[in-house]
Amino acid sequence: MKIYKLNKNRVSCSFLNYFIKIVITRNKQNIRKPLSNSSDDVFYIRNIVCSPRTLLSTHFLCFCIEISRNVKNAKPVSTQNQEGVFHSKMENTLSSASRDYSIISWKEILDPRIIESIHNNKKVFHYIDDALNNMKYPKTGMHGDFNPNNVIVDKDNKFWVVDWENYTPNGSVIWDLHWFYGVWERNTPKPPDDIISIFNNSTKANAEIKEILLIYSLMKLRLDLLRHKKSNKDSLDNFYLRILTIIEIG
Repeated sequence: MKIYKLNKNRVSCSFLNYFIKIVITRNKQNIRKPLSNSSDDVFYIRNIVCSPRTLLSTHFLCFCIEISRNVKNAKPVSTQNQEGVFHSKMENTLSSASRDYSIISWKEILDPRIIESIHNNKKVFHYIDDALNNMKYPKTGMHGDFNPNNVIVDKDNKFWVVDWENYTPNGSVIWDLHWFYGVWERNTPKPPDDIISIFNNSTKANAEIKEILLIYSLMKLRLDLLRHKKSNKDSLDNFYLRILTIIEIG
């Protein structure tokens, strides 16, 4: 048996040909269903990645339990320094593959409770809405934590994506792409240093990096509220700090 992660909220390990993950989760709706060619997931498995076959995905009390096929001889792209290769592959795929999908707005992507929480801070809400309201995002579904540790590459240089517990059909692969880029470029996850480091490390144009930073901040808030055990107050305080930093440097 090989243990990948062990903390108070999660344990993940491999045993023989199986990958086993047990997570304490707040939201039963976050449980991942197996990938299917007849579902929204078709965008991912046709155009970008492979995904290990899910054998069991269930919820018991506050536990999310998932058993899938183990991908042998594979490591995260972050440990093989292939983040840039994978990011370029995604960008090239998006330019053509996403055009056949309907459009979803930034407010439709987020849980209504998150939108309500943000709306309490009028300055922040209006700043985000002014920046993202006219953006067009293809409704492809969204992995929800598409970071370099959840993208693995095998010995044949085939990319696989794991850890689908934060998936939502009401999302866009573009948000996954921006989250991936932010996690890849940041030097720390702590605000506001994460925002500053992404901005300083990026070579993208100001308008594009502003959009990336805003979506990175919204995705981080989503993860904090739906998966992590952070309080609503701490999650929102960190979020507001990130947005105010974006306003200052933008």
